[in-house]
Amino acid sequence: VYHGLDPQLVADQKNVAFDRLLIELQAVTEIALARPQATVRGKKSAKASGALLPVDAGFEDRMLRAVDALSTYRIGTSRMYREQPEGLRHVACATYVRLVRYYDKHRKCGLIESLFGSRARLPYTMFASAVFFTKTPHPDVVVDLTPLSRFTCEGGLWTCERVH
Repeated sequence: VYHGLDPQLVADQKNVAFDRLLIELQAVTEIALARPQATVRGKKSAKASGALLPVDAGFEDRMLRAVDALSTYRIGTSRMYREQPEGLRHVACATYVRLVRYYDKHRKCGLIESLFGSRARLPYTMFASAVFFTKTPHPDVVVDLTPLSRFTCEGGLWTCERVH
């Protein structure tokens, strides 16, 4: 990236993988929130508001993979998931959706922002431990590694805009 290298060279870096998972979680969250809430006997029920009814195994798998990958607790490797994967998947996804709705209604910022932070632009020292030095400043450039990660050089000073 620094000398005009292809940004795809860093595609397998942990930060890039994290950004992709966070983008996926945001996408499935928006889809889940756009779905109609579950009803009980024709009325919306506060207790049923997190249910993803009817069961959509494909969508729930997608959501659970994103939640599981970003979580410190690995639901997918748990004993309960091995014994009842469909049930745990459905309950975990419904619980996640209810938690997102709660945060949207009662908190200053949403669940994803509360857990992972918000986008911020901060100064960045490119190659902090490098053993080379160039007398001429790097030309102005903007490098988007992911939709959530952007490096900018303006006047030889680098900044990094990402979720912090």
